[in-house]
Amino acid sequence: KMRCFASAPSNPSVIYACLTGQTWGNTDAEKFFFRTTIGGGTGPNDWSNFTTYLPQDVIDYFSINAIVVDPNDPNRLWIGCGGYSANEYSPIPAPYNGDRRVYASEDGGQTWTDYSTGLPGLAINDMVYQRGSDDAIYVATDVGVFYRDHNMSQWECFNTGMPTMIVNDLDVDYCSRTLYAGAQGRGL
Repeated sequence: KMRCFASAPSNPSVIYACLTGQTWGNTDAEKFFFRTTIGGGTGPNDWSNFTTYLPQDVIDYFSINAIVVDPNDPNRLWIGCGGYSANEYSPIPAPYNGDRRVYASEDGGQTWTDYSTGLPGLAINDMVYQRGSDDAIYVATDVGVFYRDHNMSQWECFNTGMPTMIVNDLDVDYCSRTLYAGAQGRGL
């Protein structure tokens, strides 16, 4: 089952994809993270399996729910993880100290850095990269929207005028300079 995918705006032949599924004789859903630099295909060498490069916690516990790629560099990407991270080091209340929610890669998914400081220990439901910005990324969570750019050391809550709610989908309308958030049970 395809969980998410993203193509690089600067090079549409570079595509990242995350799949989950069960294998024969195994009841656990396995995760697979693939990359292609030739625009896809169905041949055995058309996609490279990058699963082993993922952080071990992502392989063992978390799903990948979202992928965003820098519009100017196909090797820079971020992944948003599902699952929950509830322990004494990542409590839910503000100022939020979640970890293992968002990871960043500068080399096409071969190495990863935890990019989660300031997020709650909840699933990342969606992500969007704002083109023309200084790496502005918005993430949708079960308690609203969070924002971070290259100049910030941690994520900040971006819920001004919104109640605390589950946000499942994000999109930027560049013409109206508006971020749209699709919320569970509340519409847009």
